[in-house]
Amino acid sequence: MLNSNNSILDRLLQIRRGVKPGGGWYNHKPLLLLALIDRMEEGVIEENAFPVDERLNELFRQRWQWLEPDSNAGNITRPLHHLSKDRLWCLVDHNDQEITDFIGSFNTLRDRVAYGQLDPELFAYLQEP
Repeated sequence: MLNSNNSILDRLLQIRRGVKPGGGWYNHKPLLLLALIDRMEEGVIEENAFPVDERLNELFRQRWQWLEPDSNAGNITRPLHHLSKDRLWCLVDHNDQEITDFIGSFNTLRDRVAYGQLDPELFAYLQEP
């Protein structure tokens, strides 16, 4: 089990993040992961199927304001898509097919996506006490 946990931690540490003009890192992906963990801690996520809804967007914005209070809230559509490139997350449509194209509108995203899903190993790791 230790090797599995180390593998997950290594993957989390290797999340690709863009560099901001003038220096620093974009924080969209880590903040999305924190919002997903928040949803789990609320007790509403019993299986690895996260609704892409207004509550997730709200939690993402709260985390954004906590970390970057002097900037506008980040757009959740980008990390919802780009986190899949790190193989930690995917979006699934109503036909149980993975969505691979970028959808820039939250309303369109919410309509097209049935749920988002964490990597099964990551989901299991986050459920451990």
